[in-house]
Order: sequence, then C-alpha cells, then structure tokens
Amino acid sequence: MDKGRMRVLGSPATAGVGIVPLLFKPSHANSQRVITKTAISLLFSLLSAGAIRPAIAQSTPPPPSAAAQQTDPASALEFLGSYTAPSAVLATETSHTSAHPPSPPASRRLRRIETGFDALAPWPGDFTWSTESTVATCTIAGADLRRDISLADTALHAQRFEEALEGYDKVVRSQAGCAPAAWNHAVVAAYAHSPSALAELTAALPDAPSPALGGMMLDLAQLSAAGAAGAGSNLLRTSAAAAGALPTAGAREAPETPKERDLTWARAMLAETSGETVQARQDLERLSRMEADCPTVWFALAGAALEEARAASRRLSEIAPKSEWDRRLQAEAVAARYPALAQSLWPGNLRAGSENAGAAVAPSSDWKAAESPESLYQQAHAALHLSQDAYRRVSQSPQFSAYLCALKALAAEQEGDEAAAIHEYQEGLAQNPGSAILHAGLGHLYRQRLDLQAAEPELERARKLDPTDPVIAFELGDVYLRLGRPQPALQVLDEALRLDPQFLLARWSRGKAYLAIGDSERALQDLEAAAPANTSGDLQFQLARLYRKLGRSDLAAQAEKRSEEQRQAKQQPKATESPQ
Repeated sequence: MDKGRMRVLGSPATAGVGIVPLLFKPSHANSQRVITKTAISLLFSLLSAGAIRPAIAQSTPPPPSAAAQQTDPASALEFLGSYTAPSAVLATETSHTSAHPPSPPASRRLRRIETGFDALAPWPGDFTWSTESTVATCTIAGADLRRDISLADTALHAQRFEEALEGYDKVVRSQAGCAPAAWNHAVVAAYAHSPSALAELTAALPDAPSPALGGMMLDLAQLSAAGAAGAGSNLLRTSAAAAGALPTAGAREAPETPKERDLTWARAMLAETSGETVQARQDLERLSRMEADCPTVWFALAGAALEEARAASRRLSEIAPKSEWDRRLQAEAVAARYPALAQSLWPGNLRAGSENAGAAVAPSSDWKAAESPESLYQQAHAALHLSQDAYRRVSQSPQFSAYLCALKALAAEQEGDEAAAIHEYQEGLAQNPGSAILHAGLGHLYRQRLDLQAAEPELERARKLDPTDPVIAFELGDVYLRLGRPQPALQVLDEALRLDPQFLLARWSRGKAYLAIGDSERALQDLEAAAPANTSGDLQFQLARLYRKLGRSDLAAQAEKRSEEQRQAKQQPKATESPQ
C-alpha cells in the first residue's frame, strides 16, 4: 500500500515542505476523550500531503527532539505515504560503521493500528453449534456436562474466548466422540488465537454445522493468521461459492446457512486484504447499517474509508498536482492546524470544522472523465467524512480506546512532538495496561530517542501481549543488540523473520547480530539480502568492510563504490533545496 510520490506544496517558496496535521484533535471533555466535531485534523491528517517536518512559516512548530535532530532532514518520511520502502528509510545513526537499521515506515505502524481488529467475524456464535444442538446430537444426559456446555457457549458469545476454550476443553475430554463439541472447540481456538487453531479447524471441518459455514470459518481463520504476518490474499476464494445464494427477503435463514452479515464481512475482509479499498468500504458501510451497534464494524469502516481517501488523494496528485481541486484538498487538510496556510492554498471560506468542510465555493473544472480531479476530490472528501463519523462512533466504546490513543500518539510523533506522543501513550496505558499496540508504540518511541533501557521493558511487554507482530519482534531484537546482547537478539530477530520473511530491516539487524558473535558468513547472507532496504550508503559500507575481512577485495571495492554513490545521491537534494 501507500505507493506513489510525495505530495508537497507547489510554490517555490514552500517546495519540499511537508504537512502533518494532527490525527485527532484532543478533547478533555470526558474520560473517553471523545472526538470533537471540529476534528478536521482526523479527516485530513491521513492524506499523502504530510511529511515528517512541520516547517511551515505560518505556524511555530514544536522544537525538534534530540532523536529527530539525528535524522537527515532531507529524507523526510511522508506520514501516509506515497513512498517506496527504500526512500522511506530514516537513518537513526550517521556513522557508517555503527549504523543500525532504522524503524519501519510510519505507514506500516499506522496500518497495523487501523486494522486493529480480527479478520474473524465479530459474531462467533454464527459459526458454532448451539447448546441445544450439541446436547441433542451427542445425547448428553449429565447435568454437569450440560452446564459446562452452556457456560462455554455463553463465554463464546460474550467473546471471553480463553474462558470458552477452557470450557470446551473439559467437554471434549469427557465426550471424545461428540462432533459438535469438537467443532465448537476448534472455532473457539481460532478466536483465542491458539497456535493449533488452523490444524484443528481443518481436522474438524466435517463436523461443522454445514460445509458453507465450515469453509467460511476456515478461510477467515487463515486470513486472520496470514494478516498477522503481513501476507494474505485470495484466502476467501471458496467462501462465496460454498455459501451459495443468500436467502430471499422475508425468508427464514436455516441454522446452517451463513448469515448475510457473515458473507458481507467476509467479502469486506477479502477486499481489504486484496487492496480493493472502494469495495471494502462499500461492504463495511452496508454492514454498518445492518449491525449499527457493533464497534468492530465501525472501526473497520473507519480504516477502510481512510485508505480509500488516501488512494484518491494520491491519484489526484498524480493526474492534477497543481489543480484547484488538489489545492483545495490540501487546504482542507491543514485548515485546523495551519489556517493561514490553508487560506493561501485555497482562498475560500475554509474554517476548521467538519461541519463546514464543503462550505467554500467549488472550483470550476472542465474534466468530465470518470477519474477527473473533481471526482477524485469528491471521493476523498466523502470518504474522509465517513471515516470521521465512524471513528466518532468507535470513541463511544472502550473496546478500541487503545487504538484511538495510538493513532493520536503516532500523529504527534510525525509532527515531531515527542512529548505529546509520550503523553498519549502513557495516558492510553493508564486506561489500557494490557494494550500491545500502546506498549509497542511507546517502546518504538524510546528506541527512536536511543533510550534503550526504557524501550526494552515496553517492547518485551508488547511482544508478550502480541507475539504475532514482526515489527515488535524486530524492534526488541534490535534493542537487545544495541545493549550488547546478541544471542537473545538473534532469537527474537529469527522470530521476526519467521513472521515476515520479507522484513529486510530485520535481516539487516540480524546480520549485525551475527557479526557480533563472529559468524561472518551468515552475517554476509543477511546483509546482502537486506541491501535494498537502505540507500544511505551505510549498509553498503558495512558490506565493504565485511568483504575485505573475508578477503573478497573485488566485492569490497564494488560495495564501497555503491556506498559512495548512495551518499552522494542522498546529499544531492541538499544542494538544490530552497533556503526557506
């Protein structure tokens, strides 16, 4: 995701200046920190107009932190992303000999927050046998066993999955031949993220209430597992065919027939994974009308709508980068944070507030094509307002409060306001001490500041809470390595690469860990494989030193040449950069 070019202001005076308005406008009106109606910054902060440097003449930006000062200001990381992985790498250290892998792009962390819901349907009871069916099928006579089944089923519907798993464990052990109990146990294992869940579901598939429900449950479980590793695609290919046609209006659904909400959710998850942003948003918007009281649906819809807006914004910047529509979208993006700049971009009557976002007179356009600047603007505009409404609804529920805090903290990080980011993380953890996403974010920020002693316990806690996130494993392993503990670093970095074999920054870090223990050959394999992740010259310089150590002078000379070329290319923008 997030491909294309960086969007910057078009005038010479502001060339190269990035914009990152706040992700949320904080409101202290109540303990839930409900998003205010004037949170226009939520709507437009996730556009591709933003970069890491908020150096805007019309506003006084916060002073750069020590960690931010160590980065090359010419390599501004675009917050949302029209960039590729190599160009998005920020150097955390400048020495060629001691440079460590930087943090992953901000968009990867943002996407992890936005998709902070399980790909499994929010209604686990739709896929299981009822207590009555289980008792009748297995001819269970004992009152105690009936009670155990009922309690496990109640815990499942209440989404207390660990408790439900313990209950069905007891049932399965006492009723080895009870097929409904075996299937329900497999479903609960999937929702509890048991390591054996996929194998158990596959084995119990003949015991599902129907082939359609069984196939859909297995596909969603596969999608959930693959999504955690950053993979996943086309995993629901059999669900639609297996499910068959939906019941006609007014018809009663059979117990073994997938409900319309499950089919709609499955389609949305497949579209989300496949990058079909408009389709995902349409399905989730339809689902939000069917299940208006489900926070998971609204949270998924908010992220899908934002992704659609980003895609439309990037496309607008490609086909009409200096059009009135593009300037208006940028103006709306910064209206809350930088009103003077917004007025200069689009001199309409723009005021900070979503209720007035469309009040300015629309610019004229001769574009009549389906993908015109006007249509792309309208698409982004509508998607962003839908996202704001969805996030506002989510903010009423404590279920996703940690994710909302993480979004606000990440936005503060991208503005260079580390103090505000730390405050958001700490405040979020005070309310959600068991949040992996918040511990991971705080640990990441401490690592960025080179406060490794503070980063270590936060990342260790995050990894314990979420062992499926390769970014957490990478950052923890890199912290171990910098603290002089290469052996535990290797173990954690191995796990990061098992979760995501294409995670090149983890390979770079693991290569340095191998160097630390004297395994030059394995270090060489990792550093060579990780080379595309770095264009600063640092990694190539490290390779050159390693080649010389191994007596490969020709390869060392080539690596030194590439390192120098990359260093010069990196310095080149500085020579042409406007003094302002």
